[in-house]
Amino acid sequence: MTNIPTAKLALRHRTNFEAIGAGALLARKFWWELLAGWLVLAVPVFIVVWFIPNLFWSIFLLWFFKPLYERIPLRFIASTLFDQQATAQQTLRTIFMGDTWLWLSLFRLFPGRSTLTPIAALENTESAPIRIGIRRRLIRDRIIGYYLILHLLMFCMEISLVVFFLTVITWVSSIIFSITPELPTFNPQAIFAFISAIGSHVFKTLIFVSFAVIAPFYICCGFAIYLNKRIELEGWDIDLGFRRLISRISIVLIATVLVLTNGEQIYAQVHPGNMGDEKTVHETVSSEIEKIYHEQVVTETTIRQQKQSRSPQPRSNAPTIDLGLATFFARVVQILIISVTIALIVYLLWQLRKLDFSRFKPRKVDLGTQRTHIIEEIFQKLELPENIVASSRNAWDSGDYREAISLLYRGALYCLVARFDCPINLSHTEASCLQLVAQNVPGVLSAFASITECWQLVAYAHKAIETPTYNDLVQTYEASFT
Repeated sequence: MTNIPTAKLALRHRTNFEAIGAGALLARKFWWELLAGWLVLAVPVFIVVWFIPNLFWSIFLLWFFKPLYERIPLRFIASTLFDQQATAQQTLRTIFMGDTWLWLSLFRLFPGRSTLTPIAALENTESAPIRIGIRRRLIRDRIIGYYLILHLLMFCMEISLVVFFLTVITWVSSIIFSITPELPTFNPQAIFAFISAIGSHVFKTLIFVSFAVIAPFYICCGFAIYLNKRIELEGWDIDLGFRRLISRISIVLIATVLVLTNGEQIYAQVHPGNMGDEKTVHETVSSEIEKIYHEQVVTETTIRQQKQSRSPQPRSNAPTIDLGLATFFARVVQILIISVTIALIVYLLWQLRKLDFSRFKPRKVDLGTQRTHIIEEIFQKLELPENIVASSRNAWDSGDYREAISLLYRGALYCLVARFDCPINLSHTEASCLQLVAQNVPGVLSAFASITECWQLVAYAHKAIETPTYNDLVQTYEASFT
């Protein structure tokens, strides 16, 4: 990454969010090439995972080897961005270097992988582990929060893609089989039942596809944060500014020399025997100045417009990875992905014919029937007899005063819920029940307050209630709640 002047990205210091945006633009531009490099190592792991019957371990292995998949795309985007040829030896070293195994073991759960991996993979510091540690501390200074946000964002996008795929498949299958023409509401239980019904292989494929779609963006955004930090630390933008200044000064000096000296003599020395009139000489000298100026400005426009010629041949004799070959491979991968997607849809439809989609159809519940069930459930939880007043008098005559008052209080609660639709829950306190009755059924508030007061005296204060008071309470209950 020392070939700074020919970079395809304008190398200026940005905010970290701007760097993430620049990385997303890079991922969009080279998405197929990055995906092709990612699939080189991901597809063999996916083939192995395909034959593992346990769904949890299959998804775990697909996730665990993600740092390994990202090595080739990282080398590709770095080489392409700086117009360099990555040798096969460099690519293999990037894959199988010791830093790779660290990210697969000690640092596997560390969220800054995409930002800190380029340090060892691209800076040629494999032989100096201490220097790698120093560089990591230097790079991650003041950007920890940003790569945490990036990591969390990409994780949420992967989960969202899987949920989206499952929802679309459920909806499309329901429409194909004419189960329900309208859009179904999101039902997690139905989605989980659908996953178990379609089989683990399809779910593994959806997970793998979500990883593959998001991986180029994760790699490029992390790499852009890394580059932005290096620009800040090493002053690449300042270096480029000096280079542009030197280019302009050199143009001015050359033009000054040609003007101050005799242009005809210089032209005669360069082109002997081709001397013409003075006008022709001046025109030729002017064209030479414009040619020099054009050659000097090419570097600046290359950086701004992201256009430059191919880099020279690599210094070493090691085999190189041609970018044209990588593009061809990306096209082949594109065709293969489209073919596999079509085959997957056909296979999925073939499997869906065996399912009973009536299980996933939302059932319309009668509100009246539902309310009846709720009232019956409350009646059972309150443990009420058929004749509340008679049971209360029997309890009072037998000396169980607390149960006698309790029956009247519970009967009043049941009547308020079943007859007056008062929104009382069994978890409400006596004070909460009184407040709800005052708001919803004020006509029986006085009667319910009398029953509640007697219940609190017996249950909490452990005070006795006189028989005349109890008889008045029964009459109040019969007048308001029967």
